Amino acid sequence: MQPANSPFSYPLGATLIAGLLFYEAVMRLIYLRSPWGLTVCGLYIVLGIGLLKMYRLARWAVVVYAILDAARYG
Repeated sequence: MQPANSPFSYPLGATLIAGLLFYEAVMRLIYLRSPWGLTVCGLYIVLGIGLLKMYRLARWAVVVYAILDAARYG
């Protein structure tokens, strides 16, 4: 929770992760190679908006995605 007099309206971590999701969505749009990439791009946008709106489901979806992504590259 942020203090009432804080200049930030969102937690910093959620804002940074949402920003990275939006960045990844834009990069996927620029280098679009398949319809699946467009679907993933839409998912990133939905998850980023969900994080900014403080939806619990979006937070858990990002955590699960990060674990699966780390397992894929790990």
